[in-house]
Amino acid sequence: MIMLNFEYTLKRLQICLKTSFLSVKPTLKKVFPIFAASRIIVVCVALLGTISVPMRTPEQGELLWNVNIPFFNLFARWDSAYYLDIARAGYISNAHWAFRPFFPIILRVLTLSLFAGYEFDVSAVMLGFFINNIFFLCALFLVYRLTLIFYAEETAYLATVFSAFFPSAVFYSSIYAESLYLFLLTACLYTLEKGATLTSGILGFLAGLTRPEGFLTSVIITLRSFKTGKTKVTLKSLSSALLVILSFLVFLGYAHLETGSLYVVYHSEATWNKITIFQLVSNTLRSHTLENMTYLLMTLSVILIGFCTVFSFFVGFSRNMYSESRLFPYYFLSAILLIIYVFNGDARSITRLFSTIIPMYWSLSDWAARRPELRLLITFLFTTMMAAGTILFTRWYRFF
Repeated sequence: MIMLNFEYTLKRLQICLKTSFLSVKPTLKKVFPIFAASRIIVVCVALLGTISVPMRTPEQGELLWNVNIPFFNLFARWDSAYYLDIARAGYISNAHWAFRPFFPIILRVLTLSLFAGYEFDVSAVMLGFFINNIFFLCALFLVYRLTLIFYAEETAYLATVFSAFFPSAVFYSSIYAESLYLFLLTACLYTLEKGATLTSGILGFLAGLTRPEGFLTSVIITLRSFKTGKTKVTLKSLSSALLVILSFLVFLGYAHLETGSLYVVYHSEATWNKITIFQLVSNTLRSHTLENMTYLLMTLSVILIGFCTVFSFFVGFSRNMYSESRLFPYYFLSAILLIIYVFNGDARSITRLFSTIIPMYWSLSDWAARRPELRLLITFLFTTMMAAGTILFTRWYRFF
């Protein structure tokens, strides 16, 4: 009897795995070529930059640090040092508290498990490059599946293309938290739409421990909870939203235990040398360097695209309120993030921060699906800017 039950369970497991594989395979066949093309361009441009573009001359007192490993060190720049520090030794200074711990935790666990006894930074950079590319592939898969819930197949395909070739897509292969965050964010939203509210909350909690704005995903979960008349589902959704918010409180509590200060996170972020978009424009106009002009044009283009795509939704929403109601929470949070990033963030990071605003891709793809010439234009512009951004980043120019 026990043997029969075991055989039945094993057979059911095989059927489930086969069904899951069959449902994943068609999407993966569409997404993988996009992922591969994007990463090949990033890698080739990064290598080409090493022989055609000189390394930026450091400013007085500035150290352009280097991890002693060919190729992989191209993707360890700027804030990568902080993630590596946290993975190796924890939060060793106040400046490190501006970064969330989940990506460094993964980096530390894998590095010590697989490369114990080897130089930590070298092993972590190699592992970080590979796992971030895996996270990015998974994220693109979920971008496609999530978009398909609301839009036609062509729009889902284009949203995946625009995500993969976004101007700051070099960060998805770098020692940054962007790939992991995009994966957790899309997984959270996809499971939410599929009705797995507890799973969505757990994924949102992890997203909140990956990037500072991650806990704001609770806004979408809360607003989506009012789209159903079932009290039980609403309570689950609200509980899920609270779980996402808890990520912020847990990090504050951990910071307090480590430092004795409840405000160390705020103090850390306040001490960063941020500049506004107005200062960025002013500095660029005074300097007239090709680096700054390229950086400014990319930043202004991304800001324009972000605001046009997101806020155009609200213009149409007033006319088609019923049909667009499911999308409202997504665009509402996106509008909040756009305003925060532009008016209260570091203008030098806008291109990177905008990359995870998924509704921006939805609007772009919806427009491009109806206008083939627009599709080619956006793809060309994004690919060109992605190449420029890759060179800026890997050669230590201002792109972070």
